[in-house]
Amino acid sequence: MSEKLSRRSLLKAGGVALGGGAVAAAGWTVTNGGRASASQWQVAQTPTNVTLNAAAVSAASPFAVGGGGTVLQRESGGSDSGSGSWSHVLRQGPTGNGKDLLAADATDDGKRVWFGGDAGVLAAYDVSTGKIHHHSTPSQVKSKWTGIAVRGTSGENEHVYLTTDSGQQFTGVRASPGGELQWRELKKPGSGATIPSTDFRALTDGRLADTNGKVFDTRDAGATWDAIGIEDAGADYLGMADVATDDCTVVGEQGTIYHYDGKNWRRFTVCDPDVYGVQRSGDAGLAVAGSGLVLQRSGVEKWRTVDTPTEKDLYGLAVGSKLAVAVGDGGTVVERR
Repeated sequence: MSEKLSRRSLLKAGGVALGGGAVAAAGWTVTNGGRASASQWQVAQTPTNVTLNAAAVSAASPFAVGGGGTVLQRESGGSDSGSGSWSHVLRQGPTGNGKDLLAADATDDGKRVWFGGDAGVLAAYDVSTGKIHHHSTPSQVKSKWTGIAVRGTSGENEHVYLTTDSGQQFTGVRASPGGELQWRELKKPGSGATIPSTDFRALTDGRLADTNGKVFDTRDAGATWDAIGIEDAGADYLGMADVATDDCTVVGEQGTIYHYDGKNWRRFTVCDPDVYGVQRSGDAGLAVAGSGLVLQRSGVEKWRTVDTPTEKDLYGLAVGSKLAVAVGDGGTVVERR
């Protein structure tokens, strides 16, 4: 099976991304004899107290996005190195209207970070130049972007996959460095329920999950979507990591985690709080949940809970080769090196 670093966030968090290629083991490894401990996670200093909803790792450093159009960047002299401080890239969003940003991801080469949110706000940050590029959205978008997945290299067959709180899915393709996104036909895979998460394991192959308990798969860049479950789910889905055709993780309410092996779904309950985001690399994985919990994966049935130095709910996650970053309520950022 062909694997990728699942992102929601890379180098799509690899470098992170989550995005493209394999991530070194260090960012996923638990030390202290294999026991996960809160001491591995440290609270970072940030210049905001707004909710941070998502994180992504570029070739330069991690980013976080959140309430009021906030975009933060970690300053550390490198994407994964040492202890770093966080500073504002944007305080009121790419258009200055202060709309909340809900999702983020990076190109496979980590040179551009995309983020979107309320009122169809969509923009990309060029890591090398520091420029923000605001992108117009299709006229059909009347609500908010809730999920984003980016594949391809910056300016070269760059695919941006977006989902909304009204069950819509859009694909934008940017073929040249200075070009605009070319939007493809709007799709509505399910019943219209919110789609909080989408993830792509390859340039044109990916999945999405909605809050009606459904998961859909595409092999043609979103031109068609096929339902692949989950029967009698009993929980809203909030995040996903699409690793391969026979390997997908979906997380959701009340500590629920589902694993897909290409044919069947298996359900696990690993904690009491809702699980909001998940990242995978091979058998390894990390997920974030309410009450400051992080979940550590070392196999299909092997999830353990890890306390962090915060009790704030954690909503977003990005994992690099040496650094993992989780973000959440009140401007909270916790890091594990």
